Amino acid sequence: MSNKLLDYIMTGGHPYRKSRRREIYEEIAEQLGESPDKVYMLAHNPRLASFYDSAIIAELTQRGILLRKK
Repeated sequence: MSNKLLDYIMTGGHPYRKSRRREIYEEIAEQLGESPDKVYMLAHNPRLASFYDSAIIAELTQRGILLRKK
């Protein structure tokens, strides 16, 4: 069995669950009314899909998960 498939099975399809920042993603998600999966996705690929994503990215940046652009 491949590692990707095993990871998918172990996390129930939610990759943020294996992250050491799991609690932070869940906290931000609850605070902003989004899913932890979306917060995790934006933390790993911070491209805005909607106006609401900017609030998630701002929170990730404030907490030091994403670096500020100079």
